Amino acid sequence: LLTPADFFKLNELKMKHKVKQLMEGGKRKSDAIQHDEPSDIVDVNFITGPRKKAKQDYEERIESIKAGREGREKFGHKKGKKTEGTSTTNKEKARHKAFMMVIHKKNAITKKRMSLRDRQIQLTKRGNFKKKKK
Repeated sequence: LLTPADFFKLNELKMKHKVKQLMEGGKRKSDAIQHDEPSDIVDVNFITGPRKKAKQDYEERIESIKAGREGREKFGHKKGKKTEGTSTTNKEKARHKAFMMVIHKKNAITKKRMSLRDRQIQLTKRGNFKKKKK
């Protein structure tokens, strides 16, 4: 168990540590000046303190983006992309069919009447099947 004297000693040590950090110019040790002998030359980093790299201007950003794009293919999957001259599948046709044409079909009615729990079960089954298929 700690006594009140121990707590007082801990507070003193914390204060000494904070003062030391402030005198060094921040928390980062790499930015702090480490001189053995006193000198009249003051480093700019000591005055301004630790900071991030200066922001790039517009031209530099565009150059870096273009340099990164060289020698790589476009992003995205090629599996779902269609080439010219291919027709749509029956699944796609059914997906884009007008709702009023499909509203009286058996599948639409059963989906409409499903409870929330049944929908969740169906979705998890479908997700698991897709994972196994890959």
